[in-house]
Amino acid sequence: MAEQCSLPPQASPVSSLSRVTLQFTPPAVWQSSKFKALMALCAVYLIWGTTMAAMRFGVETIPPGVFAFSRYLLVTLLLLSYCISKKEAWPTPGEIKRHVFSGVCLFFVGNATAIWAMQYLPTVLGGALTATTPFWMIGLAALKIGDAHTPERISRVSAMGLGLGFIGIITILAPQLLQLFNASNPKNAVLDPLAMLAILAMLISTASWALGSWHAKRTPTKNSVWMEVGIQNLSATILMLPFCLPDLISLAHPSGGFNGAGVTPLSVASLLYLVLAGTILAMPCYLYVLHHLPISVTSTFAYVCPIITMLIGYSFLGEALSPTMAFGSGMILLGVILVQVFQKKRRLKGPLIAPTPITPAPPAQRVA
Repeated sequence: MAEQCSLPPQASPVSSLSRVTLQFTPPAVWQSSKFKALMALCAVYLIWGTTMAAMRFGVETIPPGVFAFSRYLLVTLLLLSYCISKKEAWPTPGEIKRHVFSGVCLFFVGNATAIWAMQYLPTVLGGALTATTPFWMIGLAALKIGDAHTPERISRVSAMGLGLGFIGIITILAPQLLQLFNASNPKNAVLDPLAMLAILAMLISTASWALGSWHAKRTPTKNSVWMEVGIQNLSATILMLPFCLPDLISLAHPSGGFNGAGVTPLSVASLLYLVLAGTILAMPCYLYVLHHLPISVTSTFAYVCPIITMLIGYSFLGEALSPTMAFGSGMILLGVILVQVFQKKRRLKGPLIAPTPITPAPPAQRVA
């Protein structure tokens, strides 16, 4: 009888593939805090570039005071409830003071005044006026205040990039300013009083935002960004209440004033978008960027966001998009590239002082 040979069973290709584990190791640069900060900055570019249009939609049927108060209140409830559920430790009284000061500058003055101003300004103009923010931020960062604060310096190429970005903003802004003039009397043309006041409010808003950003950067905290943003919005909610109280009272007495019946779904959707994306998602990204990137790089959001705002206004609000705006946008992007690529860390000038070598003392002689 012929001897039968038994061959070892062969594993099927399917079972072999099932045992293969694919492992993907991300590059080391992806794990660096600088890369994460740059990704967070891109998120700020995209989200905050759409907030001007959201504000414009929101205040069409909701009074600005009620709109801002509702936004701050919802953010406060959501974030502080989350921190309480996680049993996060509350900040110390000193940290609370720092958060309150930043909240007043960023949200009560910086954001609420912008919401009011957007009633009387085109979306493109409102976005372009935010381009003054980098100059406030860089000016504050260059100040020497206290022993613990080291002023930041920017390279010449980065300064040139900021200048190009500002020229691009002026290129976009000039036609919008001319449209605000009273065309009925071209010889003695004057700005509409409300438009002039709205422009002033936007400048105050950018200065206050820069002050709050500078203060948040130089006073780091051990709390989470959720706790920090929650307390900042709580302070803005309390301060905003007196300004919207008449409209809130009128909700209970529909005979006059704001009764809520004319609020459109678009305004409600804009409010929710600003709460969830504009604050809860974008604000922690912005604070992370503040603590990990130079001020000159962080402040470029004020140049990129107007371009996105301009595209939103052109696509959804029927606002004009002229070749002048396209040229100005190109200069802004060139300026941002210069700032991002050529920003260098501050180096101390002057000769290095070598440390004085310490000679060990001779052993003490034993006294007989």
